[in-house]
Amino acid sequence: MFGSASGLIYAQDMTESKQSSLYEQPTLEQQAGLTTAVLERPRVRRSSPVSSRPAGRDRAPSQQTGPPSLAHFNQSALLDYPPPASAATVSSHRPESPAHRRDSAPAYDPLPDLIQLSMLPGPGSMRLLIEHRLVQPLDATCSYLTERATGIFGRASVVAPLLPYGAAACNNLADWVWTGGSFPESLDIVSNSHYRSLVYSHSLRVHNRRLPSEHLMKLGQLWTTSPMRTACDLACEETSEDSSGKLASIHTLMESYQVSCRSCLDLLEANPRWPGHSTGIETFNILKQIL
Repeated sequence: MFGSASGLIYAQDMTESKQSSLYEQPTLEQQAGLTTAVLERPRVRRSSPVSSRPAGRDRAPSQQTGPPSLAHFNQSALLDYPPPASAATVSSHRPESPAHRRDSAPAYDPLPDLIQLSMLPGPGSMRLLIEHRLVQPLDATCSYLTERATGIFGRASVVAPLLPYGAAACNNLADWVWTGGSFPESLDIVSNSHYRSLVYSHSLRVHNRRLPSEHLMKLGQLWTTSPMRTACDLACEETSEDSSGKLASIHTLMESYQVSCRSCLDLLEANPRWPGHSTGIETFNILKQIL
């Protein structure tokens, strides 16, 4: 009787101990052992249904144990594919400087040296430009920009398209290129040819001379006589008009480019066969007394 009762009590105690063990929390040693077992369990890599790489034993074992590096990616794909835009991305674009904006501005074609009537809507447009002194007329069909006549190279660019090929400006035309003023009525050129046609109502006056290279200068596309040779040519030229205007032109040219009367007289004495030689010497003697 006592044996059977003790057996029942022992069985009941065992049942209660099993039930209580189901609700007990594992100890730290048990948790560490469980974590180690999970980490040591071999990982099975799932193959993607769209991947073209071989799966299973056909794939070569990977030697990398750490995190993947950039060497395992396609570098060209990284360069071609733009990074995703995000709100946290800071833009590195800098505002353009004024100099950069000037360089990137569209380039416009420069204005022509001569303004033809065919470039304008009609004769009224040409008259309007002349009235506002934006252009200076050569004749009724052609003008040149007033601002071009304010400098040596600008005046040379006006004269260059007027002259025949191979001709050089001299005398009054060269004087206008060097000093400006009123445009001459005739175009004085040095050439071996003869021209009878008018150039925008201006006649070509040809001087058949052999000029040394030191007496010529090139301004842009125009060949012209030097200031000293131009002064000598003007002095040797005989004019029927008042000589005061001639002396004033020569004096302005010599003063602007520091040409002395002595150097011009030496040049004339070295070339006694020049046309108007005696007139030139007389002119420079008068200027020498005035200056």
